Amino acid sequence: MSEQKRSRKSKSNAPKPKHQPAPPTIQTESIGPEALRRTKDNSYPLIKSGDMLALQGVVGNKALRQMVQPGQMGSSSVIRRHAIPDNRQGVGAEEDEIQRRRDDQHVQRHAIPDNRQGVGAEEDEIQTRRDKASIQRTPAFGLAVQTQRQRSQQPNLWGKPGSPRIQRKDGDKADVKSAPKAADPKAGGAEAGVKEAPAEDPAVKQAKAEFGKFVGGGPYQVPNFVPDTVDNFGKFDVDYYPSKKLLEANMRVKFQFPDMTTGDWLQDIINLPKFLMIQQQYIQGFIKTVTTGWSGKFNFKNVREPQSVWGQLNPIRVKVNVTPVQANQHYTFNKYFKDQLDAKGVGKVPNVESNNTGQVHMYKFDTTKRGFTGAASVGQEEVTRLQRNLPKIRFANTSAAVDAKYDGDIQFVGDYLRRMNRPKFNIDVIGHANKSGNEPDNLKYSQARADNVMARLKAAGVTNHKLTAAGVGSTGATANGSWRKVDFKIAVDKGFSNVQDVDMHEFGHMLGLDDDYYRGASDTRGNTTQHQMKMMQKMLGSDSYGKGKEDRYADEVTKIYKNEASADVMHAGNEVRVYNYVTFWQAMFNAGAAGGNQPAPAFTWKDWKVIG
Repeated sequence: MSEQKRSRKSKSNAPKPKHQPAPPTIQTESIGPEALRRTKDNSYPLIKSGDMLALQGVVGNKALRQMVQPGQMGSSSVIRRHAIPDNRQGVGAEEDEIQRRRDDQHVQRHAIPDNRQGVGAEEDEIQTRRDKASIQRTPAFGLAVQTQRQRSQQPNLWGKPGSPRIQRKDGDKADVKSAPKAADPKAGGAEAGVKEAPAEDPAVKQAKAEFGKFVGGGPYQVPNFVPDTVDNFGKFDVDYYPSKKLLEANMRVKFQFPDMTTGDWLQDIINLPKFLMIQQQYIQGFIKTVTTGWSGKFNFKNVREPQSVWGQLNPIRVKVNVTPVQANQHYTFNKYFKDQLDAKGVGKVPNVESNNTGQVHMYKFDTTKRGFTGAASVGQEEVTRLQRNLPKIRFANTSAAVDAKYDGDIQFVGDYLRRMNRPKFNIDVIGHANKSGNEPDNLKYSQARADNVMARLKAAGVTNHKLTAAGVGSTGATANGSWRKVDFKIAVDKGFSNVQDVDMHEFGHMLGLDDDYYRGASDTRGNTTQHQMKMMQKMLGSDSYGKGKEDRYADEVTKIYKNEASADVMHAGNEVRVYNYVTFWQAMFNAGAAGGNQPAPAFTWKDWKVIG
């Protein structure tokens, strides 16, 4: 801003103060030569009320403070401090009565009503002004409260270079910036241009309150939980900790070993430490094997809406704990050793035996892994099961697009494969074309068809098995459209060897699991009377498989045909698969429905799903 001359006659006859060293020259873009001269020779007249505010706006608070020190504005000038209501600068205090002005000459101050943070400027360049009244300082720093009408008529003396200007009474010009609009009294007290936050959804608000109550009410316990109430099979304590996202299955086991005495008391005394060590090693090994092998294989989740609230319970991990006890046990575990059985002539007893009486008998096996009869064929029989469940995908003429009608089939195969890791499969997706058209085009279409199906399988989660895609054109094709298809060639990874851990298998029975179900020759759904089969259908049912096919996974994967073998732990292998978690899932929704801190409506099995 160019400097402009201004003059003002002194209206005071006060004597000039003794000469003192002039303060540093204040450089501002709106101060005139006359004001600079007065600063140098300290010959200031008394300042009117209206001029004080103008001078403050022109030179800034820091410069004004220097000019009003005793002895610089005349001997008759007296500084009176006044507490100014609603003034954050605290005029009347030694350090804060006048706010410092920034040295950056391009930063001007703007009065923003009710802005306590100085938004829109740096540091303290914007002074606090209440919307109720503007603050005007008198020569004695008193107050003159203005009405809204007076404020609206008073020119804005502050602004930025380049802004429109208005003429002041003293002849100088000042930059003008549009003041913020006044609050609309019909807008509920909100400032103009500021949108109120939308009201919280009542359903979300209710869910938040219920969520806090539910989490705070944990843990939820179900003592002596029996998963299969039809056959009275399985028993353990359930503890669900919502705040920890943890479900615990706690089992108390009494380990019993047969009488190892020989009748020779001296020899028995000598052998006793050895037998005790063997027993203790077996107990420790059993506990480590089953707790590690059954814990953390799959997680659960709550699917109640709104998920922005109830989704905070997820994921819920599973932990299995086994405590050896001498009384109040869930199960009694009877362990026999092969050499002792042979010595006593009882080698004809079954390998293993468990029932619903709370007794488990382990007769011939020690802690090493051994295979059951038929285990050698498990790999090939797993291939047979997979081949039986693969879809037959066909294509339109001159097209490689996978029709939407196969979406359910692809999702089913994706779930099938991604949920199992033993054995690993090598899967070749082979694309075909019919004999119509030229062979280069047929080869192109067949390759694209194989690529698209493989991509869809990967998108469905099949990343844990090896997939390859190859197109063979019209090789072996007929002229009709049935050859526009993909085939699957399946092989078990060469490194696979099947074993079964008998401790893991028998502990599965203690958790309430039955052996894998066989399909009956005259019953396409197998043993439909099985309690667990119904639970598996509820746990694993999915609408994504298509209408009427929701139970496809439970029906096709958790069962096997007669004389087939499976690598899962409850048949002839040692892999814990998703359907082996069905009794944990039952424990989950029973514990989730326990106690008096339920939401409305209360949780049921439909609110809990398995992840994976």
